[in-house]
Amino acid sequence: MWLLGCVEGASGLADGGSAAVQPAEHAGDRGPADHVLGDLRVVAVVLGGAAPAVAGGGLTQAVAGGADRTGVVVNRPWVPWPASPFDLAAGAYCEFAVHGDPIVAEVVTKTIEVYPDGSPKRELAKGPLIYRLTNTATGATTTADAGGSAVFDFYPDGSQTWHVIGPVLAAFKDGASNIPRGLWTINGIYEIHFSPTNFKTVTIRRGGLHDVCADLG
Repeated sequence: MWLLGCVEGASGLADGGSAAVQPAEHAGDRGPADHVLGDLRVVAVVLGGAAPAVAGGGLTQAVAGGADRTGVVVNRPWVPWPASPFDLAAGAYCEFAVHGDPIVAEVVTKTIEVYPDGSPKRELAKGPLIYRLTNTATGATTTADAGGSAVFDFYPDGSQTWHVIGPVLAAFKDGASNIPRGLWTINGIYEIHFSPTNFKTVTIRRGGLHDVCADLG
């Protein structure tokens, strides 16, 4: 999966300080989880921004509203999740501009639970996703596997949590996450929680981060 746009407009690290990945032992201190993307072209990339809804109630659609509502189990078909090329401005994530092209894009999503109004409460995502990434200043390239599998939980307050196994490609601006600014591959077993203000908290239970900016620098 690619998280793009979850960084912009989010309230990131306080006072620009450094932040480590939230350890799993503190997971119990977190509030309701499962709010997925922000400005994103999703499948394994996280970029900070406000989470845009996908037409038809897709994977990035958040549930707005007040009190918790009872979910209804459904069995909707798997549907393709489109992956698009993207461009990151110099200095926003890496020190140089980055262009990304999906070279393998076979991600599909499936809604398995909805709220009474039909909006998604829980969705699944799976399938291969690989991006070719280019430093547009030097021409250096690398590839990133973003084909993790996930369960997305959407909450009435607009927050969401991704429960992920495998890699995602994530781009974070300063102050948008507990992860420092950069373009990262997150891999392992972990959760990504999007608050109602779109601040992204990554809790890694097994695995770690890989610095894609360093690969392209």
